[in-house]
Amino acid sequence: MKKDVCLRLTTRKNKPLSEEQARGIRPDIEELLTRERLDGFEKRLEEREALLKQKENNIKITIEAQIGEKRKRLKDEYDALKLRLESEYNKCMIDIDRYKTDDIHLSIS
Repeated sequence: MKKDVCLRLTTRKNKPLSEEQARGIRPDIEELLTRERLDGFEKRLEEREALLKQKENNIKITIEAQIGEKRKRLKDEYDALKLRLESEYNKCMIDIDRYKTDDIHLSIS
């Protein structure tokens, strides 16, 4: 009820009272106004903390997605290079076998 009285006194359309004037009406209004202000600050602080937490989560999700994409690209590149290396190795082995075979045929002739 005290909150309602204070609120009505300070926010009414016709000649609203300042907080100082409202305090003069009843001695406990000052305490009420202070408590209301603190409650308002606390509520805004909680809202800001929730917003920051949500932003933090969004950033974390974005970074994890980017890391996942980069990891996939690197793995694909690694796999392609590994296949290329195996292919080149196999070609070298075939060339070595041919050289040995040609060398054996030349020795026999």
